[in-house]
Amino acid sequence: MNKKIKYLSIIPLYGTCILFVYLFILSLKDKISKKNFFKSFILCAIVSAICWYMVMMIVYIVSEKIIHFDFNTVGLILTMIIGGYIINVFTFKYVDAKWNYLSYSSEDEGKSFLGVNKKKIILIGFFLAVVITILAVATIIALELI
Repeated sequence: MNKKIKYLSIIPLYGTCILFVYLFILSLKDKISKKNFFKSFILCAIVSAICWYMVMMIVYIVSEKIIHFDFNTVGLILTMIIGGYIINVFTFKYVDAKWNYLSYSSEDEGKSFLGVNKKKIILIGFFLAVVITILAVATIIALELI
C-alpha cells in the first residue's frame, strides 16, 4: 500500500472512510479485484461495528458506574475518538497486510479466498461468536435488564 495513504490513519474514522472510497475507485478502474475488495469491505465493516459497540458500551458503563459524566455529550465524543482510532488501526493494518490479495485477480489464479483461509475463517467465526455472546451479556448486565 502507498505510504501516503497510510497518513490517513491519523484522522479517526474518516481515514477509514477515505481509504475505502479510494479502494472503491481503484476497483472501478480495475486496478484491484472488485470481488476481493467487497469481501474485505464487508469484513472491515463487521469488525468495525463490533469494535464501535464495545467501545460504546465500555464508555457507557464507565459513565454510569465509575466516573459520572453525561454520556450523551462527553461519552459520544469519547466513543467517536477512541472507536475511530481502533477502527483505523484494524482497517489500515488489514488492508496493508492483504494488499496483494486485493491486487490479484481471482481469475488469474486458481486459489479462492475460502480455500486459502478456511481454518482462519472458522477460528474468526468462533471468536466472533464468543465476543458477541460476551457483549450481549455485558449489555444486559449494564442496562440492568436482569
